[in-house]
Amino acid sequence: PVAQASTPASSPTPSEAEAPEWFLALAPDQRPALPLPEGVTWGETPGDYLHARDGSRLVWVTPGAFRMGWDEDERCKPSHPVLVTRGFFLGKLEVTWAQFDRFCQETDRSSPSRTYTYRGDTYQAKDEHPVFSVTWYDADAYCQWAGLRLPSEAEWELAARGREGRFYPWGHDIRPALENGNFGAYSSKADSSKDAREEADGYPWLAPVGSFPSGASPCGALDMSGNVAEWVACGHVDYTPAARVDPRIPGGRPVWRGGGWSNHPVITHATYRRWGGKRFKGGSLGFRVALSHSGDPGAGYPADPLARAKAYLDDHGGDREAARIVAELSRE
Repeated sequence: PVAQASTPASSPTPSEAEAPEWFLALAPDQRPALPLPEGVTWGETPGDYLHARDGSRLVWVTPGAFRMGWDEDERCKPSHPVLVTRGFFLGKLEVTWAQFDRFCQETDRSSPSRTYTYRGDTYQAKDEHPVFSVTWYDADAYCQWAGLRLPSEAEWELAARGREGRFYPWGHDIRPALENGNFGAYSSKADSSKDAREEADGYPWLAPVGSFPSGASPCGALDMSGNVAEWVACGHVDYTPAARVDPRIPGGRPVWRGGGWSNHPVITHATYRRWGGKRFKGGSLGFRVALSHSGDPGAGYPADPLARAKAYLDDHGGDREAARIVAELSRE
């Protein structure tokens, strides 16, 4: 078992009376139910929540139905309807070296090397860079220690694309990519030399987390395209056209999403998915965290997919895509 992170002696549960103005200004269906989970408080920046155990900044992802996948990529096809019935918290940023080193120190684990050599250049990661060279097991162990979890693949894509189905976290157009994410070795012209990379975005390899605020996803998460690809909780299965409700695929070869600094933005779109062994690690592969909220209405929905979808639709009657999913499941 993984040791838990040290926590303050008391973790008060925030109440509505303590809520900041930015939170109270949100529509009820755009914010988490109160009380917030134990150890989570509001941040000073609107939309930010702070997780006390590991210092993660979180954003809230509202539930909903969307089209998952992309028909133009063999690994991402076919696109299909998916319903995520529960809202959840997601790391606004990728887990950093400072956070991961603290985890290693408190659990007596060996920390991976911060040094990485690419095309003859050697780089040294700083505290504010996203952690890399971590296996799926490492990412999962960190989450257990911090009282968090990895997002499911469907949760990750909903957070990256939103219900409107953006192709990139910032929108549908690739052209602003160099302003909205770190794509390192391929971030400018056909010439991928170090000088060309620096000229394009200022980062020949990793960028400090959150360096591209204009690349925010609909929920406010940053770096969901580029910087480092991110492990998710689910194992790989080929998509089918069938509708799915809260899909979670345990076991198998886990998936990573988002692409990394060494990838061209053409393949780091929000439907991009690759997978590998749980002990695989690489210089552009890290992770971000997620957190369930027991106060969310979806926490009480039935386990059966059709019953869950119907319960969600009772609470969110205006979600037409969810209504289509219920109709499809009812015909099966």
